[in-house]
Amino acid sequence: MKKLYFILLVLAFILPEIMLNVNKYAGVLIYAVIIGFILFDIEEYEFMNNSEKLLIFLMIIPLARISEFFINFNFFWKTAIFYFVICFLVILYTGKFRINPRYTKSKLWFLPISIIIGICLSYIGSLYFDFGNHFELVFLIPFIVFSEEILFRGMIQNIAKKEYGSMVSVICVSLLFAIFSLSFGFKFAYFMFAANLIMCLVYDRTENIWLTIPINLCINLFLFVMHMPYL
Repeated sequence: MKKLYFILLVLAFILPEIMLNVNKYAGVLIYAVIIGFILFDIEEYEFMNNSEKLLIFLMIIPLARISEFFINFNFFWKTAIFYFVICFLVILYTGKFRINPRYTKSKLWFLPISIIIGICLSYIGSLYFDFGNHFELVFLIPFIVFSEEILFRGMIQNIAKKEYGSMVSVICVSLLFAIFSLSFGFKFAYFMFAANLIMCLVYDRTENIWLTIPINLCINLFLFVMHMPYL
């Protein structure tokens, strides 16, 4: 898979995410077309290489979105089932392809800095966004963060870096995460793009997934579970 094709495929996710907020049926239909296109493209590969793995990893997002369309529960259970689908597929494919998301003990000295970065980003986010206090999510947040970090950092960024280099992997994964956040509005997507640029750079330099998880955890915890008070 060529670099330009990978970038365009990431950008293609913008349209269905926007349509999901306008017309769910249209958004699901576009995502179904993207899945079909990816499946058709995968058939052209004679053996499992990094390009094919990336296509499969990118397909996890529309699969989870489509499954969410058929879930008619309240916010808590809808979120739980949505991330269960992602977590299941993440565990399945990391095992199947023997991918190491970088569960390492190296550079753990950076952990306090990661926590500080997470708190700072959370505070900045709290100045612009107020999603209320959803204490019912406190038990889901670690599960959500783990699923997101393994998918976006441990799988997509990890493999994209091997194929296209650090710059493309950092920018594309940050953009993909921002698109993934469009359901909360464009302003929040811009914030998540900036936050994920930082997280992707931390992962790129340290190659340790345990150092990005605290950042994501702080953002989710202080923006969605307990709103951080102004200093």
